[in-house]
Parts: sequence; C-alpha cells; structure tokens
Amino acid sequence: MKSKVLPLSILLNVVFLIGLFAIVNRFGGVHTVWHKIKHRGLSAHYEHRKDLFMKLELQKGDIIFLGNSITEQCEWAELFGLPNIKNRGVSGDGVEGVLARMDRIIAAEPSKVYLMIGVNDLFFHEVDWIVPHYRAILKEFKDKLPQMPVRVQSVLPVNKSVKFVGVSNRSIIQLNKEIQQLALEFGYDYIDLHSRFTDDKGQLKADLTQDGLHLNGQAYLLWKEILKTDLTQ
Repeated sequence: MKSKVLPLSILLNVVFLIGLFAIVNRFGGVHTVWHKIKHRGLSAHYEHRKDLFMKLELQKGDIIFLGNSITEQCEWAELFGLPNIKNRGVSGDGVEGVLARMDRIIAAEPSKVYLMIGVNDLFFHEVDWIVPHYRAILKEFKDKLPQMPVRVQSVLPVNKSVKFVGVSNRSIIQLNKEIQQLALEFGYDYIDLHSRFTDDKGQLKADLTQDGLHLNGQAYLLWKEILKTDLTQ
C-alpha cells in the first residue's frame, strides 16, 4: 500500500507545483507576484493621492517633483526651504501613471520639473516596454511647454542584501542608459543620482535605506546636496 501512496503523493505535488508555476507566470512571474503581495492595499493609496492632486491647485512658476513613492516620501519644500516646490510623487506610480496625470501639471506652467520614474515599471515590464512611455512623457513636456526645463533624474539602485527587492540593478543600469539618451534627444539635463547612491558592489548604499528600495533621511540630504546648486539657478 505504501509503495502506491508514495508515487501518488509525488505526482500530486508535481501537479501542484506545475499549476502554481503556471499561475505565477500568468500574473507576471515571481518578482511581480511578490511585489503585488508586498504592496497589497497600495491601489487605494494611489487613488486617494491622485484624487488629492486633482483638488490641489498648482501655481504658475512652481517647481514640481514628479515621480513615485521615492519622490512622495520627501518633504521637498521643507528640505530646500522653498515653498514653491510641490511634491507630485505617488506611491506605486510608473510611466503610464505619470503620463496620465500630466495635463494638470502642464496647465499650471511650472518653472521646472524634476522627474524620476521607472523603477516600479521594472517589476512588471522589460526596459524596452518602458522607454516608449518615458519618451511620451518628455515629448508631452517638450510639445506643450517647450521652454520649461525638465531635469531627468536617473533611477536609483536597490539593495537586495538589506531586503529582497524584485528588481535587478542590471536592469536599472540599462534603463538609466536609455533615460540618459532620451534626455539628450529632447535637450533636457540628465542628473546622475545613481552613481552617488551606489556602493562598491553596485547596490544602493545600505546606510541610506531600511528596505532596500526606499530612502531614509540621510539619503534625502544627499539628494539635496546633489540638486541644491541646480535648484537655485
């Protein structure tokens, strides 16, 4: 009897694993599923924040910081002592989300935009998918506000030794090369934050993060140091 149960048990386990593998692939792969589990409930926050931005008025000449949670989690106006800096970061955002909410930013005619976007997209897409959407963002700015400077900021590295992050630093480097080329294509300044935040192993410096992806206060002070001259120009 035991000789029959063991092969059946093995077969059922194999079938289960094959089914699980198929389901995970159906939803974008291991790193994508992990990202969705880890950030469950984020969609409500995203919608609430996006709705808030629809209610708040931007003023002509404001300086806009545009991006995802890495942008959202800083008090930029307080950091730089400039009340006309407005934070338009939304946790979980990607290139499509930024593109969808640009009309309100463009209508306000800001004096300058600091853009960082793309790391969340790498959880779900290849670099080749991201680039055309990123190009569309820059084209929208160039077409509708041709004189406004856009500061194209590199995507920051991650640190998988601090905590698992489902994005590779290799893909981030590849994306940054494409972003730098897009900045050149549209005549925008490219700001290389990546190299200043990277350790000798190519990861986000461990003393700048608690979760391997997002930034602590010291990291934002470093960011300030990099941008302070540009912001006063």
